[in-house]
Amino acid sequence: METWQLINRAKDDRGTILAVQLTKENASDVAYWCGGQKVMTYDPILHDEIGKVGMNYEGRYGTERANEGDFIMEDDFGEFRRVSPSMFLSVYERA
Repeated sequence: METWQLINRAKDDRGTILAVQLTKENASDVAYWCGGQKVMTYDPILHDEIGKVGMNYEGRYGTERANEGDFIMEDDFGEFRRVSPSMFLSVYERA
């Protein structure tokens, strides 16, 4: 997991967070970190042979799904959240 900080810290004093972008290479480690389960999705119409990696995890609203490319972050309460790459990278930068 990597440490990230808010780009504009004047708006928020939380400092740093732990987060990681979900990839095929790290999906098992990320699932272990947040108590989730790695899943592979296949498109039967496109006949994907490789498929895309995803992860099911317990979030604030029950079982949630993160897809390859999403960021997984641990919030101040120890709960895990999925954040789209565009949203995440507009708010956080590597510490």
